[in-house]
Amino acid sequence: MPSIMTVFLQIAELTMLSDDEQKTTSALIFRQLCTDGNCEVPVSALQKELFPDATESQLSDFYLVFDLNGDKTVTLEEFQAVLALNDQLNGIRTVDPSQVVHFNLDSLAHLVRIYKEMFEMVDDDDNGRLSMSELLVLLSAAFGLEVGQDRSLAQHIIHTIGKPENGFIDFTEFLNHIPFFLALHQRVCSDPFSLEVIQVARDTMRWRIDSTSSST
Repeated sequence: MPSIMTVFLQIAELTMLSDDEQKTTSALIFRQLCTDGNCEVPVSALQKELFPDATESQLSDFYLVFDLNGDKTVTLEEFQAVLALNDQLNGIRTVDPSQVVHFNLDSLAHLVRIYKEMFEMVDDDDNGRLSMSELLVLLSAAFGLEVGQDRSLAQHIIHTIGKPENGFIDFTEFLNHIPFFLALHQRVCSDPFSLEVIQVARDTMRWRIDSTSSST
């Protein structure tokens, strides 16, 4: 019988917000918006294309939803994450690049705020990235300190979800694999989930790092 952790790894590898057909379609839609041939679009230009008559409140929501890393541009990965989340909200699959996409901006902004709070709770140094040690803290809170000490496991998750050469998971990658992280957080919630649980795991991880450093 597979372990609980094995099941969660399968979720990480197989469960994304979108399938290959949706990702291909969203890439085609995004390229239509890239007028200069670049692989990213200024968020202001995208807003004028998708929500030209946006109110001040809608502008705030639009920037929150589409500019996931706050750099004033929208990459293909960001657009794919938002379109996939929009599909999930509407119970549809966008697989025709010629169809008109109606973004549910209010609901998207609500979900992105919730998921950012989840992300920031684990992002201890507030740099917008989940490092191996921060991921180990989450695994410790979800599965216990023994699992949370397995660096090879954390490395496997980072290689599966993020870009292996970067060694971290950013918010866009986090959002693209939100089913996996929701499953992790729901497991922690049953403990129940609290800042205290995360803090104990953080303190333990820092103690281990300090002990390793002092012994070398």
